[in-house]
Amino acid sequence: MADLDGVKEAKNFHAGVPQKSEGFFLKGSNSLDWGMKNRLARIFNPQSGNTVMLAVDHGYFQGPTTGLERIDLDILPLVPYADTLMLTRGILRSIVPPSMTLPIVIRRPVAPVSSRSCPTKKLRLRWRIRSD
Repeated sequence: MADLDGVKEAKNFHAGVPQKSEGFFLKGSNSLDWGMKNRLARIFNPQSGNTVMLAVDHGYFQGPTTGLERIDLDILPLVPYADTLMLTRGILRSIVPPSMTLPIVIRRPVAPVSSRSCPTKKLRLRWRIRSD
């Protein structure tokens, strides 16, 4: 064989050099999986670790809210000043244009596993981060 006869040059795999693993800039998120870090990196500013989230999901848990009846007229003009939108699936599908490139955080209900985990038997809420 060529490598045993000294014909082929030996490869240097740098076995003595440890692999670099940079920490994630968002406090408390270093142990998250790559996909979640990728989504959070689109929402939070890497220099400051801050974000401006425009939340328009109030109607989901408060019912009709005065001033938010016409989201297309009242809220959409504010979108350029936000880093991400927090909204419900209905608002996303009916109001937000598909050409918008901001990351979206969707509020969705999650049914309790048992009555012990949620004694009031109400739906718990969980956030799902979606980025395209």
